Amino acid sequence: MHLYARHPGLRARQLAADVGVLAWLVLWVLVARVVHGAVLALAEPGRAVEDLGSSVAGSMASAAAAAGDVPVVGDELAAPFDALGSAGASVGGAGQAAQDAATTLAGALAVVLVVLPVGWALLRWLPWRLRWAREAAAAGRLAAADPDVLAARALAT
Repeated sequence: MHLYARHPGLRARQLAADVGVLAWLVLWVLVARVVHGAVLALAEPGRAVEDLGSSVAGSMASAAAAAGDVPVVGDELAAPFDALGSAGASVGGAGQAAQDAATTLAGALAVVLVVLPVGWALLRWLPWRLRWAREAAAAGRLAAADPDVLAARALAT
């Protein structure tokens, strides 16, 4: 099976189309990588919020422990610090959720930015190339079997 035509003009068009499809694929992969990186930058505030929540939760846990050591009223003093520590943990969870959302969005956008344009190009290019390969293989078989039949077919079409 021949991948390219023997005629120089058709072979040049086939090579140009193949290189064009490959360049289109590379272009959209690069665009998707840039967009992925840009959307991942949206996760930075979530990271900062998570760090803040962890810091508050840790500070309030140590304050609750210190307040709990106070004789007689230690448990009542520690309760508000425990509540603030829980709130800090909630804030940290919200920051993690924001990071997860940004990461998911970045991945989904990258996939869509590659699949749609490259899929469109492949749907236009692949049938053309497969049809040519199928017709070239049939013509080659016909020429090998009986060149006169190939000549008659060429005259008929």
